[in-house]
Amino acid sequence: MNDLGADSAVDRCKNKGAQKYINGDAFKKDVPGLEEVIVMKDASHFINQERPHEINCHIHDFFNKFC
Repeated sequence: MNDLGADSAVDRCKNKGAQKYINGDAFKKDVPGLEEVIVMKDASHFINQERPHEINCHIHDFFNKFC
């Protein structure tokens, strides 16, 4: 068991405390300059391999902010 009270990475993602931290103001406070948090449901650690098109769209949208 880890510090979030979960036994696996999947459990940590489903952990209500982790969700509250990521979606709340504390995460944004801990990551200076954070503009947006994107949480992709039903994805695991290798998200860039599981959903390459969706990831590329988010990266493309980010870069377009500076063009």
